[in-house]
Amino acid sequence: MNGYAEEVLADPVGMVVRLVGNVERHLDADRVREIVCTVMRERAGRRRLAQALHDDPSLLRTGRPPAPFRVARLLMALREAGAQDIALPRCGECGRGRPYVGSRTGGRWG
Repeated sequence: MNGYAEEVLADPVGMVVRLVGNVERHLDADRVREIVCTVMRERAGRRRLAQALHDDPSLLRTGRPPAPFRVARLLMALREAGAQDIALPRCGECGRGRPYVGSRTGGRWG
């Protein structure tokens, strides 16, 4: 079909909020929902983000690429909003946690 999990198609934002809530205890669900909707304004982007986290929810704890850059954008926004249990995105070259990373080809942030 289209490669998306049924849960991702039904409620991509809700799925991301639930996955983040499984990791992060310092932000409430309404705040996480607001962040997700700000970081990914279009439904297609929200579906891609939800699918990436559905496929590998450990990205929220590790912050390790390779992964779509939209995951790094979410991690940066969550941390900026006060998240403490969510990982900083990690540089694709040196592996260190960074408060900001840029997009590189192949899902390797730097």
